[in-house]
Amino acid sequence: MLRIGIDAHVLTGKSQGGRTWLVNIIGRAAARHRDATYVVYSGDPEACARLVSGDNIEHRRLPRVPATYEGEKVFGDGQLRYWSMCTVSMQPYGVTDTVGCVNDSTLATDADGWYTLAISTPEDRPANARLGCGVTWLPFGARPTAALVMRNQLADPQFAHAVQQVTKPGTERAVMGDYLPRGHYSSAKAFERRGC
Repeated sequence: MLRIGIDAHVLTGKSQGGRTWLVNIIGRAAARHRDATYVVYSGDPEACARLVSGDNIEHRRLPRVPATYEGEKVFGDGQLRYWSMCTVSMQPYGVTDTVGCVNDSTLATDADGWYTLAISTPEDRPANARLGCGVTWLPFGARPTAALVMRNQLADPQFAHAVQQVTKPGTERAVMGDYLPRGHYSSAKAFERRGC
């Protein structure tokens, strides 16, 4: 499925005179092209969702993490101490091989913390699955038992959307909201049509 990212900061930020136009464009495009998913990036996803919504319109966000890569010792105001996503290949007897990882300091995000992560085999990597296009790429494992592992480490107890707050299987989406990644299958050619 084609995924189209839309910078919609004008919908919830300082008025710049384009709100009505953008709401109409997103709403009409999503209604007309039901086979595409429209990922709307804004500073306030909840408020933005009240302005424009639909079955194929998504709103995303990445938790705030403190800048600790250079050895800073103070946690600060982050929601998590560390976030990462890794591709792994499952082996017999519970052993896993890590194929690739990205963490919060190396993930391409926009100013509001939204991200796109493309996962494929190296030979199927889309040309625009690169940091210069705002996309982080991870290699997919060669075994059919490959999986994704997301880490939310040392969550602030007040961060209600951390994976640690999920206490019952099946409630992940309700608890984590925008912070639980949503995956979609796409061909390399379809992904490349989103541009750079």
